[in-house]
Amino acid sequence: MAPSKEEKVAASSKAEMLSEFSIDLVTNAKLHRTFLQSLHQHKISWDNLVLQNEDFSFAVSMHRYTQLWLPMIYNANTQEMLACKKQTPLVPPSDVAWLWHCHRLAPYDYMRYIKSQEKERKLSIEDAAFVPFSFQHYDSNTGAIDVCNSDEEVCRETRRLWERLYPKERFFLNDESSSSLVSVTDVDKSLTPADCQNECVLLNGFDLYGSTLRQATFLWQVSSPAFEDNDFLQDAVVNYFRFLSLKKHCADTVGKERFIIVPTYQIDLMWHTHMLADCNGTAYRQDCRRILGKTLDHDDSLNDRSEGSDLNRAFDATKKLWLEVYGVEYFVRGGMYRGEPPAGYYRSDWKAAEASILCNHHHSDVVGNAHLVDKAGASSTSPPSESTSVESRPRWITPGETSSTGKPGFIPMKEKSTTRGVNNNEQMKEYIFGDGPAGVGYYHMHTKEAYGLAITRFEKRIKDRECFLCASLIILPCLLFGICVYFELKDLKASLEVFRNQLNAPAPLDALPAEGVGAESKKKKSADAYWAAAACGAALYNHDCGGGTCGGADGGGACGGAACGGGG
Repeated sequence: MAPSKEEKVAASSKAEMLSEFSIDLVTNAKLHRTFLQSLHQHKISWDNLVLQNEDFSFAVSMHRYTQLWLPMIYNANTQEMLACKKQTPLVPPSDVAWLWHCHRLAPYDYMRYIKSQEKERKLSIEDAAFVPFSFQHYDSNTGAIDVCNSDEEVCRETRRLWERLYPKERFFLNDESSSSLVSVTDVDKSLTPADCQNECVLLNGFDLYGSTLRQATFLWQVSSPAFEDNDFLQDAVVNYFRFLSLKKHCADTVGKERFIIVPTYQIDLMWHTHMLADCNGTAYRQDCRRILGKTLDHDDSLNDRSEGSDLNRAFDATKKLWLEVYGVEYFVRGGMYRGEPPAGYYRSDWKAAEASILCNHHHSDVVGNAHLVDKAGASSTSPPSESTSVESRPRWITPGETSSTGKPGFIPMKEKSTTRGVNNNEQMKEYIFGDGPAGVGYYHMHTKEAYGLAITRFEKRIKDRECFLCASLIILPCLLFGICVYFELKDLKASLEVFRNQLNAPAPLDALPAEGVGAESKKKKSADAYWAAAACGAALYNHDCGGGTCGGADGGGACGGAACGGGG
């Protein structure tokens, strides 16, 4: 039977959307899944980088990635020392491949880091020749080298270059037979597993360790039988194009530039693939700018799926907008959230096809969120704080670094004044005063140390107000004031939740809530408002109680004297 006119139009429209991308996303998505499956089989993505007490594997891999691989990948095509003048594709060792993979899934943060190293390490920002979704792995049991998505000669050439540049460094992390003079545990012992677990290891503000933990389960989500089907993958590209177009629609029509959109896992596979298909994400940036006018950033830190969470609210808002714009439900069979992986997933002999068939019929086999299976989307989002300028976006900094606006991460306290009534350490905008790892002084709001101080301050304030509330219920004259304290407590707890959640985010607080997500309070709160509350240890809002406001309520006011500043 000849196709109908409607079918011809649909086929033509599909072909046009597939051609919008400068790379073959379907072919690359297949390579992508093979890459993830092979890393999983070798325990790289879920076991080798999981830190144990005395295991320095992550710290060493970080050293290999930042100090060896990145300088090599960005210098390999320009160094005169190379005997061969042609560009040489490079294939990383498996542990480095996984870190590089996760780092590039944050395109803004990745390019910011590379640019920060451009002068220091004399890196060339131009795309290096590399084989997408490839790695080579040494099997310490058999002595064999497993190659994923590449060929032996390219891998040998990469190892030769490594040996020329780093004669004392082993290429494979687990190759005990290597003649390398550097022991695994000799590499920067100051970078301990505890440092990584405490999120002290940041690449220009980006928490790479946290990203590897979050990405460890992505393979599970894209392993339903549907992902083996070519038509399904082509439909994924079409839906991915619509997803990008929806973001542009938010800015142009809805007027919500900061509207967070959440993909299905069918779309998310293509989104990840697009970002990772070349070294610097050049194709991704160029395609994004052509389709929606700017590069769409990617954030995988929202993973709270509880009812009313930011992720769930954003997904519900995306579903509603998708239906309004495209006239179809935001659902694809086999491409939605599948629940959390069962215990069998964390084994090297786990088979995607077998497990996906099993869990497709028995939702009880997933570990968590079985009620959300086939009903929720991915944990990837478009961050609300987007900018076409990499340098202008807020980023995590250490106390020894400067913020994107040029302000120091830490300012030591001044000597206490000997003059009565004079405070030499008064409140400073964008800073919180306290005792931290750099000493006593002012910590910038883009440091995680400032967040730690703020959380401690909120917790203490909440405890104090809860005690006062209990007392006010006993003493009748204080009952009215107790009502004020009740509302103050509500705001304090909401602010504390914001700081705790943001501490695990890839970037510091900018302005919350985002459009389409919302916070518990109907009033929108800027970053400055949150930090004013944290610095003063006071509630975000004062509640009118007839005889004035609760305000500080600590005699002399919460923001007076040493509460905000240094007390001297």
